[in-house]
Amino acid sequence: MQTACTQTFKYRRHEPEATLLYQVLAREWETWQAERQADTSRTALPAFVASEVEAYFRCGILDHGFTLLSCDDCDEKLPVAYSCKRRGVCPSCCAKRMSEIAVHLVDNVLPMVDYRQWVTTFPFALRYWMAASRKLTGVVHRLVTKMIQLYYTHKAEERGIKSPVAGGVTFVQRFGSALNLNVHFHTVALDGVYSVAGPEPVFFQLPGPTDEEAEGIAGAVANVILKELSARGYLPSEGDDGAVAPDASWIEGVFAESEQLAAAVSASSVLHVAFGERAGRKVRRIGKGFGWEDDEVLPNGRRCFSVHGFTIHANRYIGRQERGALEKLLAYGARGAFSHQRLSLFDPAAPSGDLVYTLKARWRDGTEAIRLSPSELIEKLVALVPPPYVHLSRYFGVLSSHSKWRRAIVLRPQVKKGFIAIAGSTDPVRLTWSRLLARVFAVDISVCPGCGSRIRPESVELVDDPVLVARILLALGLYGRAPARAPPRTGVSLFDDIDQCYDGDD
Repeated sequence: MQTACTQTFKYRRHEPEATLLYQVLAREWETWQAERQADTSRTALPAFVASEVEAYFRCGILDHGFTLLSCDDCDEKLPVAYSCKRRGVCPSCCAKRMSEIAVHLVDNVLPMVDYRQWVTTFPFALRYWMAASRKLTGVVHRLVTKMIQLYYTHKAEERGIKSPVAGGVTFVQRFGSALNLNVHFHTVALDGVYSVAGPEPVFFQLPGPTDEEAEGIAGAVANVILKELSARGYLPSEGDDGAVAPDASWIEGVFAESEQLAAAVSASSVLHVAFGERAGRKVRRIGKGFGWEDDEVLPNGRRCFSVHGFTIHANRYIGRQERGALEKLLAYGARGAFSHQRLSLFDPAAPSGDLVYTLKARWRDGTEAIRLSPSELIEKLVALVPPPYVHLSRYFGVLSSHSKWRRAIVLRPQVKKGFIAIAGSTDPVRLTWSRLLARVFAVDISVCPGCGSRIRPESVELVDDPVLVARILLALGLYGRAPARAPPRTGVSLFDDIDQCYDGDD
């Protein structure tokens, strides 16, 4: 699908060093790190957390190297900085990943059928357990999608559809709008089933769930997960008055080995502070958990019900011709945790003081934003960094890699993630950053911003030698724009060689 915008725009660097987030981290990160190292009561943070932040300090910063685009007609020089390609702290790379996933799913994977979004949220304790265990997250996802698939297949069988199979893709979001840990699922499911009784799968659209059906699904999801948690030792069994003792073998190594990371994630899941002067207290906002055994299913809106701290919302429908709306929905599911636009100073006259992070929507108690000290902001960001090898998107049902019908259903099974199909070519080409800019923002990086001429490929140069980097940036008046990293105020230095935490100029 091509972008509907016919106008093209000039490229302009996003300048991360000018953002409030970068300035806060440059001023406070070393101090926060030193304080964590000085805390000998709990084992230290894992290396991947520091690596994530250190990579962000280099992402988009010209001083660390860039690709230089030169126009032969007007001698315009356009430096394009390297990116870190991380998926935790860096808003720019999270936005790029979001766009890549949405483009790939719409162009190459999801067939031209109807879709429905199912959003599943979980009780506070389960959010932490899932964040600390890929295995438990996989079990819960399998149970949730099993109930959704059963709903569609049972409804299809009632209508006489033979051999129905359902499916979809789930985005595992680890965050809430208050920078709190909130593991929940955004599932984009086929709003119908494929009948695989014949030689080729045939799609049948089904009417959306009624409120009564949505209520039944919410109850079924809650009950099957609670039953599984009891069997796994996460909840007391019926008649058992003993303490809850989850199977420790399920907890990821980074959480078992780092008591500080476990503390930060646990506090984030309940909107508390883990470290510093306000440790143990609630985040300043300025107000469920598991329900009782006889908890009733409560309506929260159209096709939206809650029970036992679980919530199912299934009111968002996308028609088969609404591919633009589908791409936006997929991008929303794949988005990153942090937004620059929602972070501001509590007091503009005190740039080193408290910060305000505005919520996407007002909470029921009237809360519109949370107030964080700089160290509390860093703590919340650290808690949201995904551990290595944690999958943030999962296919299921007929779209899963194990389904023998997948290749017959997806649009372009030969095109892998990170590639796109080009008209007139039989082989997919890589979805480069420049192609993604043109697709999402209608920005043509090959057009000179000065005279509008085309920048030829031979006029592109990789610049990573520190001396040459400094010389070119000085000539362009761009050297030394990034704020200097402040040393720890405690006098403790954690990194003798910061570069050891960065995996290269990519």
